[in-house]
Amino acid sequence: MQRTQRMSGPSLETSQSGWYEKGAKVTLICHQQGQPVKGYYSPWLPNGGWDNLWYLVDDGYFIADVDTDTG
Repeated sequence: MQRTQRMSGPSLETSQSGWYEKGAKVTLICHQQGQPVKGYYSPWLPNGGWDNLWYLVDDGYFIADVDTDTG
């Protein structure tokens, strides 16, 4: 896997506040739709690998679903 951006909103156009490192464990609070992006898991998704699902993490930042292993 890879590290992914810690974003202030569900979009790469919001401000970035560091990274979630590879293997980091995060607590997901809720999800919402945002900017469609591609990421680590894109090759396994339909629609060309684009996904607009983002998760709000308990630290108040957002992480893209395409970079998140939710089991």
